[in-house]
Amino acid sequence: MIYKKFYTVKEWKRFDKVVERENGIDITMQEVLLKKYEIILTDYKTKKEKVFAVMDKFNFENLNKGITKFNKGVDQIVKMTAAPKKTKRKGKSKRKKESFQFGISQKEYESVFGSKRGFL
Repeated sequence: MIYKKFYTVKEWKRFDKVVERENGIDITMQEVLLKKYEIILTDYKTKKEKVFAVMDKFNFENLNKGITKFNKGVDQIVKMTAAPKKTKRKGKSKRKKESFQFGISQKEYESVFGSKRGFL
């Protein structure tokens, strides 16, 4: 009489280790257990069952939520990569006009890279 053993798929995968070698052929613990017992996997799902489980999760409400999240992410990326807006000054200022290089003011540029006058 062959006894029944019940395992989950995760538990069953633990036994996928080589325990013997006969005539150059590896024998795993799973094969040994299959010879002694009738093994039943309790949470096993076929490919068809898995596909239907995934398809059941798709409905219009979840699809709309996903699309709105995606659109918000795209909007944030566009805002981050957009060029900074140039501001127009009213009237002439006595202050020295700051020229921008690499997105920073001339003063900041000179403090990092040094003044242009020092080079020949």
